Amino acid sequence: MSKITLTLIDKRGATKKSRTAENHVYLDYSGPLEQGDCLKVSLDKAGQYLVVQADEALNPSLIYLKGKEWTYTYPLDHNLKLAYPQNAFIGDRKYMDVRLANIFEIKSYRNLALNVHDQKKRQGPIRMHGQT
Repeated sequence: MSKITLTLIDKRGATKKSRTAENHVYLDYSGPLEQGDCLKVSLDKAGQYLVVQADEALNPSLIYLKGKEWTYTYPLDHNLKLAYPQNAFIGDRKYMDVRLANIFEIKSYRNLALNVHDQKKRQGPIRMHGQT
């Protein structure tokens, strides 16, 4: 068992919403995402494989988090949003989800080049599954 906390943070560092649960946590947020908003994932144990989905328009990604925290900064700049689905990061109802990965997900064959949660400015000790 591992405790996971999801926190939506604004550009000033203030918490918009947060939730903690064992092994699987979701965050539902009513309101638009704004420039500078980020999603912080915090774990009670380092070295965990996670399945993350920072927006309902993105496919989930398998990641390995070496440390205990990872921050996903929402790419709301017009040029950055061009690489994402048209309906990503818009609207007044948002849904984020993080859970511990199952062993079959960690061991299964996948396209290692596909990384929908890749960020132009990499933050934190994170490795997308398959990176060295």
